Amino acid sequence: MDKTKMIVVYGSLRKGAYNFDRFVDIFGEDSIEYKETKVITGFKLYSLGPYPGIKQSNNESDKLVVDILHVTNEVYDAIYNMEIGAGYEALSIKDGVIYLYKYPINEENLVKSGDWLKRVTK
Repeated sequence: MDKTKMIVVYGSLRKGAYNFDRFVDIFGEDSIEYKETKVITGFKLYSLGPYPGIKQSNNESDKLVVDILHVTNEVYDAIYNMEIGAGYEALSIKDGVIYLYKYPINEENLVKSGDWLKRVTK
């Protein structure tokens, strides 16, 4: 399939996490291509309970571990609808589209490591 969209994921859509696996099961293995895991700056990661949320930060020392995925238009649309429906908003960055949580977040729930898969809150 033609993978035309790039998304930047940091939580349940990271490779090996439950939503990544769920989307592969629904849309097929060739619908999502994992490109790389990297660290980006300028975002704070928070626990919202079973899933994370991020906020933009003006501090370049705030690091976020993300996976870059190439996805089909069909998968992109499904992820977009899931994220928007859960209170997130899309932001285009250099590596693709990332989803910011648009509601207030308790600072006590900061995930200092910036890595949801290895999370430990404050």
